[in-house]
Amino acid sequence: MTDAFGQGEAGAGRTKASEGHTGARARFVWVSPDTGTEYAGWGGRALVDESADRRALTLQKHDLVWDRYEVRRRFALWRTGPLYGVRDRELGESLALKVMFPSLLRTDAAQQAFATELGRALMYRHEGLTTVRDFGEDKNRDLWFFTTDLVDCVTLDHLLKDRGGRLSVTEAVHVARRICGALEYLHQHITHGGLEPLHVAICHNWNVKLLEVGLARLVPIKRLVRCASADGGALYLAPEHTAHLTTLDHRTDIYCLGVMLYEMLTGDHPGKIELLPSQKAVRLPKELDPIIARCLELDPDDRYQSASDLEQALAEAHDEPLKAVGKCENAPAPRASGPLVTGASRKRSAKARRPPRQPPPASPPLDTGPPSASPARSSRPELFEVRSFAGIQFVWLPPGRFHMGSLNTDAGHCVNEARHQVTLTQGFWLGRFPVTQAQWRDVMQADPSETRGDDLPVNQVSWDDCRGFIQRLNRKDGNKLRLPTEAEWEYACRAGSVSAYCFGDAVSRLHEYAWYNANSDGQIHPVGQLKPNAWGLYDMHGNVSEWCQDLHDDRYYTRKPGFDPKGPRRGVFRVFRGGCWNSGAVQCRSAARGGQEPGPGYHLRFHGLRLARNK
Repeated sequence: MTDAFGQGEAGAGRTKASEGHTGARARFVWVSPDTGTEYAGWGGRALVDESADRRALTLQKHDLVWDRYEVRRRFALWRTGPLYGVRDRELGESLALKVMFPSLLRTDAAQQAFATELGRALMYRHEGLTTVRDFGEDKNRDLWFFTTDLVDCVTLDHLLKDRGGRLSVTEAVHVARRICGALEYLHQHITHGGLEPLHVAICHNWNVKLLEVGLARLVPIKRLVRCASADGGALYLAPEHTAHLTTLDHRTDIYCLGVMLYEMLTGDHPGKIELLPSQKAVRLPKELDPIIARCLELDPDDRYQSASDLEQALAEAHDEPLKAVGKCENAPAPRASGPLVTGASRKRSAKARRPPRQPPPASPPLDTGPPSASPARSSRPELFEVRSFAGIQFVWLPPGRFHMGSLNTDAGHCVNEARHQVTLTQGFWLGRFPVTQAQWRDVMQADPSETRGDDLPVNQVSWDDCRGFIQRLNRKDGNKLRLPTEAEWEYACRAGSVSAYCFGDAVSRLHEYAWYNANSDGQIHPVGQLKPNAWGLYDMHGNVSEWCQDLHDDRYYTRKPGFDPKGPRRGVFRVFRGGCWNSGAVQCRSAARGGQEPGPGYHLRFHGLRLARNK
């Protein structure tokens, strides 16, 4: 390799490998048959199966992704695609950008799964997980990607190699307990599914972060096993992996962590566990033997049933504080703009290695269960938790950043939709459904709707009508209910997506999520009958359009309001968002905007409302 992008000798398309020690991955090199360029890295865990995947590997220095992210160098090649260091030209920040192999996302269903995973990943907040900054599709390059922060770390894989294959008992137990803490949070939403030393980052002062979270879920199980068997990752696969089971659960991660703990203590892999750790290496406490053995049970029912149970067992077996051992010499102190490295170049010194801060998983649709009837709960809301306030179900949406509006190259783009980045600094509750006629009638003692039905969304209400409804309702709920801002509404509608709709760009799937003119038979329908978006919100794209709090101004987006926008100060119209039963597909897009006079005489049968609530 002669530069950061691995320019090397010419050759036919092929994969080469070199052996590493038992605790590290082999070094894999893919050679392009077209240019002779070698793409390699000690994180090189991928098998490039199709010519389409070459697109992910051919980004060069100064190339632009999404007309925004300027490529600076390539750090690593992993099983799901390469990782690049980039500069965000809009914000002037250095980030890591992961490009997904196109062969993983060739179908609409796979692309929707990716959008769902990454959309949820934007919401995760835990010290043991990394934070996704952005994601999307570069249509010019036909590539899906996401960005994360840069972080100064080394992977556990490389730390083991530098330490001769093993850690001290205190170090190993500390790392395992930190992983347990991250998994306990993660398992509330998703299973990692691909846990191994390469996917664990050891940062300054022995902080631990999980990498590649959720991405293993995007790889078909047979492909995952085939790739892992070829590159050495099969050593960390649970029996459920090799049995080609279609579903894995949190106990799979417990098994993988058991393998890693055995390796950290002994410098070897357990195999069939013919030798317990204390039998394999001298001076290892026997108290850890039954813990590791239980993690490695073939039957998931015989393993620890939660990461917290495993963490407690480790704490009881070995509670020596890490400070007795000292700092991790291989985990450098944080630097402001250093690269994320997973060992992409062995020419770099240990001091310079900084592995990628990979994205936290986006979780699958959550089964929220029945909402709590008590608004007085003092516990901190969980992501996408459902609670009931004043007899109405709400979903908790935490703070986040997203791209509001649309690009002028997007289908259906309107001039008042200029795309800009928005940050919402406060979480909020949003109605799980539009307000129903029964809920309106209970408060107002009247129903203005044209078509009647308790579970139908209330309609033919003006913005002023909605204000009166909320004022009465707040007498029960302490003045906390309101209409959402326009930014809050689009943030919730997108649910982490960057496409025309919450599920992608395919109009052919809109009927699964929205009642609009192609499937409504010219009438409104009961709420909650179609699919929700990734955050558990129903009827965002159709059925009735929904009033927002903001005044309407077609030019407001050109001012690029960046933080908690509340709309223009002056105006006549009020904003409404979302399509309705009589809308075309273009009007149902997440970015589509509308405005209408708020007062008497404007009781249109297309308009309803969805409530928001402060924390």
